Amino acid sequence: MSEIIKLEGVSFSYSDSEDDKKIGIFKDLDLSIEKGSFVAVLGHNGSGKSTLSRLLNGMIVPDSGTVTVNGLSTADEKNQLEIRKTVGLVFQNPDNQIVSTIVEEDVAFGPENLGVEREEIVSRVEKSLKAVGMYEYRRHATTKLSGGQKQRIAIAGILAMNPECLVLDEATAMLDPRGRSKIISIAEHLNREQGMTVIMITHYMDEAVHTDRCIVMESGKILLDGSPADVFKQKDTIRKTGLTLPVACKLTEKLAERGIELSENPLDEQQAVEALTKLLS
Repeated sequence: MSEIIKLEGVSFSYSDSEDDKKIGIFKDLDLSIEKGSFVAVLGHNGSGKSTLSRLLNGMIVPDSGTVTVNGLSTADEKNQLEIRKTVGLVFQNPDNQIVSTIVEEDVAFGPENLGVEREEIVSRVEKSLKAVGMYEYRRHATTKLSGGQKQRIAIAGILAMNPECLVLDEATAMLDPRGRSKIISIAEHLNREQGMTVIMITHYMDEAVHTDRCIVMESGKILLDGSPADVFKQKDTIRKTGLTLPVACKLTEKLAERGIELSENPLDEQQAVEALTKLLS
């Protein structure tokens, strides 16, 4: 499997607006993302995960080191359009991305700016809205939608530009559990069924169990990197970052404290039910 995104020796810092002091975020960070992978980047506020999301599609460029997308450097201005077509970024607050008052017009905005022909735009809008389960709302006012519906429209707007990679930067943070579940289902479908690379920036550990790879960040460094099963075995390390374990992992711990050992280590509720059923049968 080939790389779609690669960071080599990346350092980045922000300037403090009050005293112009540099605040370091990353130093000599190395990271690669494989095409078709489903990756969760976990960490508390200040860990560097949202800064990372902006580096991935060239919204910001490193102070030193390189970020490449399909071999194109994000630091080269002539590559910016191609890179942002390749890596689509969805933010925490959908109101920051919705620009039109009618749903289908908003989803069409991106491809229109790319100069896509009208017939193709109509096709992309329909396909993208159906992918997020919002096609029936295509003529609705965006202002009348719920937060979860707005977030799905924001995702559809990115999908309409035919990206190879979708980055969800805390895209579920403002949603209720039902809304979060719908966004995760969409992300899973895009990855599993369409082969899209999906990078999910989150602090919800129960969302990360759906991915193939979990990266835990702290103070701009990669603390853990591996499959969900391997990462969530590192319970003490995760707790030291201030993050919590997925519910199923906490359940397994509580059962072990009472002398009940499961033959497997479940990561989500379904796996926990299956493990308990096997134990009781």
